Amino acid sequence: MIESAGAAVMQLRSNVQLIKAEKVRVIKADALRWLSTQEPKPMDIIFLDPPFASGLLAPAIDKLESKGWVHPGSLLYLETQSSGSPPSLPVAWSLLRHKRAGQVCYGLARVGGVELALIGHA
Repeated sequence: MIESAGAAVMQLRSNVQLIKAEKVRVIKADALRWLSTQEPKPMDIIFLDPPFASGLLAPAIDKLESKGWVHPGSLLYLETQSSGSPPSLPVAWSLLRHKRAGQVCYGLARVGGVELALIGHA
């Protein structure tokens, strides 16, 4: 997990210890800068939940795609403000789910290349 706010980092680290999530790392950093400077390791699951008014969702998606952080079959949970439209995704990505709940618009995207059987879908 990459988070820039100190209090949120401390809370995330506490939660990671509480649930004994040994494979979860919490990194205090600017996410876009971190994605640009680290050696990419393609991820299976990515959660993108930037501050709503920040305009960071599209640049984060671009960095994940262009820097090699995703692979065919990677799943991405995306969260935005409900007044916005679904995020623009790279051509090879599919938006599998998209819902609104109060102030939040959320969805699940998949990087192309594999077919998945999702709960409720054949």
